[in-house]
Amino acid sequence: MKKESVELLIVVVLGTFVVASLVAPLMTGTGVNTVVTGGISGGQTVVCSDSDGGIDLETKGTCTDFQLNQDFTDYCESNVLIEYRCSTTGCTSLAYRCPNGCSYGACNPE
Repeated sequence: MKKESVELLIVVVLGTFVVASLVAPLMTGTGVNTVVTGGISGGQTVVCSDSDGGIDLETKGTCTDFQLNQDFTDYCESNVLIEYRCSTTGCTSLAYRCPNGCSYGACNPE
């Protein structure tokens, strides 16, 4: 799979309402992804942290949302991976269809 040719549908859900959605190119990360909000004049707040470094389709990870005090772990719905990542608003998810299937919260490798 060529990562530069893959696009993801990102959907932001607030309660039971979809508040935003967009199609974006795939961006991957390694290590822990942490988002901090605030500026020089204001206090900084750690919003969330993602154990698999953001969007890593072949690694099951957990996004911890410190505002909600809740963990969100990547999971599979048939061949679709629900991948959580850390953003400036907290943990958000995206759905990605795994071409080789999905198992235990990660896409199967090629």
